[in-house]
This record gives sequence, C-alpha cells and structure tokens, in this order.
Amino acid sequence: MAETLSQKKNRKYWTAVEQKANSYQYEYRGCGQTCMAALQEVLDLPGGVEALKAAGFLGYGVAREMDMCGGLVAGMMAIGLHTGRDSLEGDLYPDNSVIDEKTGLPVALVKIRDYYQKFVEKWGGSSCRAIQESNFEKVYD
Repeated sequence: MAETLSQKKNRKYWTAVEQKANSYQYEYRGCGQTCMAALQEVLDLPGGVEALKAAGFLGYGVAREMDMCGGLVAGMMAIGLHTGRDSLEGDLYPDNSVIDEKTGLPVALVKIRDYYQKFVEKWGGSSCRAIQESNFEKVYD
C-alpha cells in the first residue's frame, strides 16, 4: 500500500523531531527537556520557556529515580500543549463532545493513550530502567 501525503508529512516531522532530540540529548543531556525542545521547535508548539523548564527534571527517569521515562512524559506534555484545556473551568478533556467511536472516550484522551501505548511497544517499557534494559541490556546512570 502506498504511503499517503499525510503519512509522508507525519514521517518527515517525526524524523526531524527524533534527529533534533538525539542531537540535543548528545550535546546537553536531560531527555525530558531535550525531547520537549525538539517537539516545540519542529511542531511549533506553545508553552515557550515555561514548558521547557517544566520538563527540566524529567531526565534519568524523573529526578534520577530511573522510573517514568522523561521522553515519554515530555511527549505527553507536548500533546497536552496542543490539545489540553486552557483553564480549570473547562471540560477536563477539550472537545469532550468529539468522542472516539471505537473507545467511547474523548479524542484528546485517546491521543495520549495511543502515544503511550505506541511508545511502550516501541521502546519496551515506560520506565527509564526498563527501556535501558530492553535496548542496551544494562542500566546506565
């Protein structure tokens, strides 16, 4: 099956995000922050320096605990920057009226779940420790 124009465009964006995040990680360290910076730049996300600062302590499995992957959390933050609510008074999931037919859940929530599930499938887990063990057969600090 031939790749659609939309699929090619998405692949181009994600390739650019991955390359930029890898480059930043190599140069600066801090996977949550380097992923957030790459996502903000390539996808022109809002949040500015505040979102970058918020992602600053996600590295090494959040505050060096080797638990939840900082890159995973930064990705979820990026989706939130794009689809999240603007105030506490609004619906918890914006566009609550737009429901995914397959799951019965708001589309914004489904996007986060899909991202999480694909991330875990690709990298072998959601924790920094599990990802390192799965991909490098040892854990680095």
